[in-house]
Amino acid sequence: MSQMPLSPIIKQSCSKGKKSNLLDHLEKSFVDNSQQWQETYPGLTLPYLKNHFYDLCGNRFPKDLFFDQWFGGLIELKWKRYHSLLNLGRPLAYIAKSGHFFETDFYVDERVLIPRFETEVLLECVLNELKDLDRDSLKENDICLAEVGVGPGTLSLSIAQQRYHRPLDIIAGDISQEALEVCKLNLFRLGFAIPKLNNIKLILSDRLNAFEGEFDLIISNPPYIKRKSDFKEVHAQVIKNEPEMALFLEDESYKEWFESFFVQVGNHLKLGGLFLMEGHESHLQNLFTQIKSVFSCEGEVIKDLTGRDRVLKIRKTNG
Repeated sequence: MSQMPLSPIIKQSCSKGKKSNLLDHLEKSFVDNSQQWQETYPGLTLPYLKNHFYDLCGNRFPKDLFFDQWFGGLIELKWKRYHSLLNLGRPLAYIAKSGHFFETDFYVDERVLIPRFETEVLLECVLNELKDLDRDSLKENDICLAEVGVGPGTLSLSIAQQRYHRPLDIIAGDISQEALEVCKLNLFRLGFAIPKLNNIKLILSDRLNAFEGEFDLIISNPPYIKRKSDFKEVHAQVIKNEPEMALFLEDESYKEWFESFFVQVGNHLKLGGLFLMEGHESHLQNLFTQIKSVFSCEGEVIKDLTGRDRVLKIRKTNG
C-alpha cells in the first residue's frame, strides 16, 4: 500500500534543526543577493520579502508553520521561480499580480502601471469634493464623474465603492485596450463592493475624445514624464517593465498635448465643476498657467506628503 505524502506540518517537525526548511533558504538567499536586490528594490527588507512570498503562496498555513516547512517539492519550485524573478528585476506587484491602493488590492500586470501611494493625494481631493456635492440637498440627480486614463481602475473603482445619498455615474476611459481589459477584470472582482446605486462604464478613448456630456468632476493621472528631459529621473526598472504609453510624452509635443486636453476639459466640465490631475513636480506650475489661458477657471497646485507638487486642482468659473 502506498503511503500518503507527509503534510507540511509533519514535515516541518521531522526536519527541525536540519537546516532544510524554507526559512533557512529564504534568509540565506536574502543575504547572498542583498546588494543586487537592494539596487532593484530600494528599501527591501527580509520581513517584507517573507510577507510577500507568503501572500503569493496563498496563506494556506499559519506563518510559523509555513516558513518552518520542509524545503522541497512544490514549495522549492515556487521559491526558485520567485528567486529567479527577483534576479530579473521583475516588479513585486507584477510577480504577485497584485497592487494595493487606498483600501483595495487590485489585479495588475505588465499591461498597466503599478498603483502608487502618492496618487492617494489625488483620490483624497476627489473624495472631499464628492462629500461636498453630496451635502447639496437641493440636488437629487446623479453626480457625474469622468476619468481619463483609467489604467487598472485604481481611482474609479475606489471611488465607485463609496456610498453617498446621490448616485455616482462614472465614465472611465483609456487609450489602451489592454489596460481596459485589466480594468474590466478588476470591475468584475470588485463588483460586490460597489453599491447598486452607483454606475461605472468603461470606454476606449484618447483623452476625452469619446466622452459625451458634461461632468461635475473630471479626474486624470495621464502620462506626464517628458521622454528626454525627465528620463534620467525615472528608475530603470520602471522603464524596463511598465508600459511606456502610460508614462511618457515627447518633449516637443508636451505643451500641445496638454493644450488639446485642457480644451476638452473646459468643454466637458460643468460650470463650477472640478478638474483634478496628477502631474510631474517640475511641470505642474507651467501647466497651471497654461490651463488658465484655455478656459475661465481658478485653482491651485497641491503638494504631496513629501512637499512635491503633485495635483492640479481647477474649478471652472463663469468668466
